Order: sequence, then C-alpha cells, then structure tokens
Amino acid sequence: MSEFSQSHRFSRSSARQRFGTGSLTRTAVATACLLALAHAAASAQDLAMLPQPYSVPEMLATERMGVEAGRVRVIIQFDEAAVSRMRPNMNVMLASRGEMLGHRDMLLATKRPRLAAMEALGARVLNTVEFAVNGAVVEIPANRLAAIARLPGVKSVRPAKVYSMSQAAPLTVPELIRTVQANSNGFRGQGVVLAILDSGLDYTHASFAGPGTTAFYASNVAGTNPTTLGAHNAGFFPNGPRVKGGYDWLGDTWSGAATSPGNLVTPDPNPIDNKQLSTDFAGHGTQGASAAAGLAVPSAGLRQGSAPEAM
Repeated sequence: MSEFSQSHRFSRSSARQRFGTGSLTRTAVATACLLALAHAAASAQDLAMLPQPYSVPEMLATERMGVEAGRVRVIIQFDEAAVSRMRPNMNVMLASRGEMLGHRDMLLATKRPRLAAMEALGARVLNTVEFAVNGAVVEIPANRLAAIARLPGVKSVRPAKVYSMSQAAPLTVPELIRTVQANSNGFRGQGVVLAILDSGLDYTHASFAGPGTTAFYASNVAGTNPTTLGAHNAGFFPNGPRVKGGYDWLGDTWSGAATSPGNLVTPDPNPIDNKQLSTDFAGHGTQGASAAAGLAVPSAGLRQGSAPEAM
C-alpha cells in the first residue's frame, strides 16, 4: 500500500480495450510511468506544495473532511528527516536498502510514543508514512488540534484532503503527450519507421488499414495460421498497408513458466497479437502500436495515434 493511500484518493480514469474483434478503444493507453525518488524527493519545493499548516488553535468546521462531526483528518509531520532525506543531498537510487530500512525502523520507533499520546487525546491513527515525509495521518477532534501541535516532536499539522475520482473522459495519447498540434502542422510521422516490441500486433485491425472484422481476425488466429504466412494474411502481412514486417520471437507455446511442460520457445514468422494460452498477455502490443501510429476509425470511435503516417 502506498503512502497516504488511506487519506488521498487520486483520480485514475480507466478504459476498456477489445482487441482482434474490429474495435480498439483508445481513450487511454498503458503509459509506462517511472516514479524515482531522487535526492530532491522531499525538497523544500515539494513540501511547499502540500496544504499549508493549520494556524492552531483554528477551528476547522469548514474543511468538510467526511469524518465524524467535530473531527478532522490531518497529516502530522514529525521533526526527524524522512528516509529520502536522512542524509544531506541524498540520492535514494544509490542508497542501500538496508540503510533505508534501518532509518525507517528508527522513525517508527520514535513516533510510537507520540502516536500513543495523540490517541490519548482522542486521535485515531489511520496510517504512518516514513519515506517521502516522516509523518502520520490521523483523525482528531478539531478542538484538540492545538494540543496535538504542542506535542514534542511534532513539526506541523496539515489538512489531509480527500480526493474523488474524476468522471471526465480520459485524454487520448496524442492529447497526453501533446502531439495534436504537431499533427495539425503537418508532422504526422511521414518517413518514420516504428518497431513495437510487445505481445504482437493485430495487423487485421482497421486502425492499421486491415479489414477490421471479427471474421477476418478469427480466420487469422485459427489452427496453425497464427504461426505461418500464407493466403490467410496475404496483402496485410507482411508488406501490408501499414504493417511492413515483424517476427514472433517466442512463438505460441511459450508460457513464461519454467515448470510448464509446454514451456518451449518456438519462434515463428507471424507476429499477430493473439491469445493461444490462458497466460498470454494479448492485446497490449496492438494497443501500444495503435497509440503510436494507428489510424482514426470514426465508425468505432477511435482517434488516430501520435504519428498516424509512420510505418
């Protein structure tokens, strides 16, 4: 469970995709996100973005935290440095795991009596955080905030906001990475060749100028067709309208499990994105390729990818 997970609700819009059936919903794409706590993880600028501390003893009836009447939910920050700042100019990517866990354990031991003192004042501890910020999330009677703020070791008391999931439609990939303007100015991926290393690619899909029908896809994944080239995919792979080539480096028998009897890597010349085994992660490659270079399919509500004229 991530820090602040019990006190913050971050907006996460979701989308459903259907692959190989003539439709591919591209209202959202799987975007690889790397969250690395660097040496500035909890810098003064980061902390300044947090809600400002209460002016104690301020009554907080206007906060409307969704907790019991007369109570508020707050983030208590303690004096000691968080794990990400246990040394000046620290780069957590280079720090040893043992050292960081040792500091975390020290913080937990230090805050234990403080949390007990807060509970004695009527607080209910919801969560503790140690890595980005050294603190705790608690619910407390509003009229005890001043007493909480005066406890030894307490650095600040801030409101813990509660966020609701957005109901707005998620942005498309071109909107997210801001290629819409580049497309409108004529930069549409002309002359660019893209390689997708993933679960494969459904070259029968209308987003790649294929027929886009369930029947045509089904015929291409039936029997031995997903591992061979021939009349079933002629004109669409290889050297199709959009997809020019590819290769299945693992084949259709590899399960990914070392103990599986059928765990054989059997490469074949047909990289169609299909689900042969229950363990197959089919569809992801088609989704990624569509987000990168797919054509718009208005009849299916699909928008174009970031570089719709790339190959």
